[in-house]
Amino acid sequence: MATLSPGAGRRPTSSKPKVCPVPVIEIPPPITSRRSIPSPVQFILERFAERSNLFAKLSAFSRRLSARSKKPTARIAVAQCHRDRSSRFLAGWGKVRVKRGAGTGRQREAVMAGEGTLRFGGNRIWYRVVGDPADSRARKLPVLALHGGPGLPHDSLEPLEDLARGGRPVVFYDQLGCGNSTRSGGPGPWSVGAFLGELAVVRSELGLDEVHLLGHSWGGLLAMEHVLEAEKPPAGLILVGAVVSGKTMLECRQGFYDGLPRDAREAIRKHEAAGTFEDPEYGEAMDLFYRRHACRLDPWPNWLNRALSKMDVEANTAMWGPPNAPQPGPLRAWDLRPRLGGINVPTLVAAGRYDGMAAGQERDIHAGIPNSELAIFEQSSHYPFAEEPERFLDTLEGFLARSESQTKP
Repeated sequence: MATLSPGAGRRPTSSKPKVCPVPVIEIPPPITSRRSIPSPVQFILERFAERSNLFAKLSAFSRRLSARSKKPTARIAVAQCHRDRSSRFLAGWGKVRVKRGAGTGRQREAVMAGEGTLRFGGNRIWYRVVGDPADSRARKLPVLALHGGPGLPHDSLEPLEDLARGGRPVVFYDQLGCGNSTRSGGPGPWSVGAFLGELAVVRSELGLDEVHLLGHSWGGLLAMEHVLEAEKPPAGLILVGAVVSGKTMLECRQGFYDGLPRDAREAIRKHEAAGTFEDPEYGEAMDLFYRRHACRLDPWPNWLNRALSKMDVEANTAMWGPPNAPQPGPLRAWDLRPRLGGINVPTLVAAGRYDGMAAGQERDIHAGIPNSELAIFEQSSHYPFAEEPERFLDTLEGFLARSESQTKP
């Protein structure tokens, strides 16, 4: 169940959510069903130490898995994507298609979707819009979704397409160099500023002046930075399993390691200290951690496996760095907490009770953003929109309706 806590000074508009204090993350009981299944995550971790040919091997592996996961879609129309400057809203698509279903364990009704590309410097940004512009319900403000990683493509947010079934368009894009987007110039410095510039181009070129911004994991940090810098802030901000401090996140994660069986936690700490990420013992221990604290669905849904198989390890390693690296990536030292008071848009902070990836960040975010709302999903970890989809969507739609009512003239 999701528990909701409105921020100080904001009166809850519904009696349905349960008011609660900021929770203390508890370690879940052991999972009785444990399977040793090779995963793309394990594949990535096992090859952190293979510096010379890491990216070539991952690229080949990703192409093989992507080829297996491709499914036919039915093209129903072709329209030019353009900006409607009067309404500041997307009114057309390119390559409009009908999506016949998704790997979430339940059949979905058909939904219209379109895709296209934008230019950002020498890079190509791929985007996808889900929702029917002819639907009279599409007067709802769209949601622009920012995926995690960096390097984990938009596939990881696929369940959010369900918002479109209620008349709210959803815009996805693949960030620099991952998924269907490109990054020119080969190896070079990665920075938060580059991702912020890309996000600004997406909003500008697609006419998303009036939009809600949703960030998952690293995408949450990116969304908060954008709100602090943007000339035109979004109408609402949704932070799901978001990161606010790299150092604190990694320190809190140790508490989740403590909840693992002794052999697993000792293996993780031993190999992270030694840098022996290719050891099968480390891969098996981390697989258990991920299945408890990244996604608790069993088996993992197709969209998540697909996203992990397409992950851009170069971007992720450059921005985070492997554990105990002599020169860690910039995100390890990033800390937004002193600046959170500058976020002055309606904000929903959502987190799973057992989320070991963002590891307790929701408490600091909720405390730092004035009048923010906090929702804890009791049966979820890092993907509450997939682990508790109905409750998540109900909570999200309620928040979006409240925030839009506040911004109306």
